[in-house]
Amino acid sequence: MKKYNLKNIIIAAVSLAVTSSLGACGLNAETAKAGTGLFEEVTETADGGTPTADSVNAEASTEESTGDDFADIPDYEAIVNAFVQNKDQWLVCEDPSGLAIRTYDYNSDGSIELVTSYAAGSGFFSVNHFYHVDPATGALTELQVTYSDQEGMEGLSEADLSMYRGSQSDVYLDGDTYYYPAFDFTKSGASESAETKYFFTVKDDKVNFVSLGSVYTYTDETGAEQTTYYDDANEETTQEIYFALENAFTGNKTKITHNNSWVQDSIENLKALSDEELANKLMETLN
Repeated sequence: MKKYNLKNIIIAAVSLAVTSSLGACGLNAETAKAGTGLFEEVTETADGGTPTADSVNAEASTEESTGDDFADIPDYEAIVNAFVQNKDQWLVCEDPSGLAIRTYDYNSDGSIELVTSYAAGSGFFSVNHFYHVDPATGALTELQVTYSDQEGMEGLSEADLSMYRGSQSDVYLDGDTYYYPAFDFTKSGASESAETKYFFTVKDDKVNFVSLGSVYTYTDETGAEQTTYYDDANEETTQEIYFALENAFTGNKTKITHNNSWVQDSIENLKALSDEELANKLMETLN
């Protein structure tokens, strides 16, 4: 089948947008601390199953806490305050459409991440950054971000992490790895557009995006819309296979309800917030 390289779509314009944005915000990654996560409710398995009776009974028979169990619970407020103290390093990506930010424990290890995300320009070119901070030293580090189809996606923008902002989304748990949905949409004028479905993980100080296929749409000279589908290997495929890829990917994983809370505003308004106001807004995104 025909090999499709998405970089042929407006590569020059998108490369400029991504390169300039990444240059403004880059940092190096360090090791995250271990701890307790934020997820509280597993709603069902992806195939529609429910928790077993044994697991329910086991939970009900848990011994009563003495109070010492809470000694290792992370102090999220202290971590958020440390992020705020480093705001000059991450609150810098100038964009007229505004910046979306949040703090969340994406891998349920007790070391919360700060995420900044925005989609810029008429082509909706997205840029994301993930950060850790050491509350004891105040050191801020940026996590490495990779895409499973990075070679095929060269020149294109990243996934828009805040597209589900203000709503619940389905997160999938496989072993100790959480998979979060993401989506990328780019366009070139009125005639060309491309969209890619992703799931991403945050683990071992790395963020990895896994592509679940793409759709390329083009309006020809007669005004007719032409649509081509590509699978997770970036090969041309059918519409049926494209829509089946997500079910195949999530079918053996446990589905969890995720409240995707973000703070989104212009850079100017975010910078105008006091440290206490900014910390309070970030604390709200943990829920």
